[in-house]
Amino acid sequence: NALAHVLEGLYSLQRTPITDALCLHTIPLLVRSLPAVLEHPHSVTARADLMTAAHLAGRVIANARTALHHAMCHAIGSRCGVGHGEANAVMLPHVLAFNAQQVQTALDQALAVWPDRQPHDTLVSCVQTLQVRLKIARRLRDLGIAREQLKAVAHQVMGERGLYFNPRTVTDPGEILSLLELAY
Repeated sequence: NALAHVLEGLYSLQRTPITDALCLHTIPLLVRSLPAVLEHPHSVTARADLMTAAHLAGRVIANARTALHHAMCHAIGSRCGVGHGEANAVMLPHVLAFNAQQVQTALDQALAVWPDRQPHDTLVSCVQTLQVRLKIARRLRDLGIAREQLKAVAHQVMGERGLYFNPRTVTDPGEILSLLELAY
């Protein structure tokens, strides 16, 4: 969830130079500390870094707001009974790819501070690699969501306030349904 906050914060229509700076500082801290806490659960340093990153990510959404990604995760959670963090983890690479044409500069900024990236990596591929490393669900079906629920989720997303802050305008629930199908 914190990673989604800072990545969305870089391209939200409410972003500011201050939130950009917070995002770019927080991304590498999160990417390093998330696996570190899993690999060394008693490491005070790893936990402190993760807590700091989570706090900074909260500062980002308080100012830059969230966009389509969180709008989708709110609807998935309330409609399907899935935890917010789990929905975030699954949907993040899909929404980044969906918005990429409108926000490539922001995605490039995030990629530039991503630790241990390879020359051929994209931000989406880096997020997917992190998903694998953290051993988290990567598909909506892995969260117990039935395909039959996706249409209702798509319609619910259209009423979420996060759509207003998304740089790519979404006016058709069919676009959302297609995105959900990709994540299924």
